[in-house]
Amino acid sequence: MWIVAKVKKDNYNLFFNELKKKVSDVKIYYPKISYKNKNKNILGDYVFCYHDKFNQNFHLHFNYLKGLEFFLNNNKKDQPDIIKFINYCRSHEDRYGFLKSSFFKSNIYKIGKFINGPFANYLFELVSKEKNKLKIILGDFNLTVSDNNNILYQKI
Repeated sequence: MWIVAKVKKDNYNLFFNELKKKVSDVKIYYPKISYKNKNKNILGDYVFCYHDKFNQNFHLHFNYLKGLEFFLNNNKKDQPDIIKFINYCRSHEDRYGFLKSSFFKSNIYKIGKFINGPFANYLFELVSKEKNKLKIILGDFNLTVSDNNNILYQKI
């Protein structure tokens, strides 16, 4: 069963090590981007943890791990949505496990903001979405942003 944990800021490694002491073969997943040569979790301080032994009462045994802020209350009916989201994220990862710009493409409807690259922090207006690219307006310029580049953006 997948569970969602909120980890205390800057305590990822402490939490992961403590959890692995309790359950040695736990799987941990969080969607990340490479930003300014750092790994950044797009979910903030939330991570997904999986183990066959996790059930609805898992928090009774794991609630006091070092580095853990809390676990979200979830149950078996949430599992299909969690799995769907994780699979969606993984389908948009590069070979190093970082999300590609195609992950963010479906979330842009009208206005977006570049996260990195030469236009970092600039806003753009969406003209159209095509199979492998976005057509946008940035100031007075019409641009095309390919899914195959390393430029990341988010919706506003």
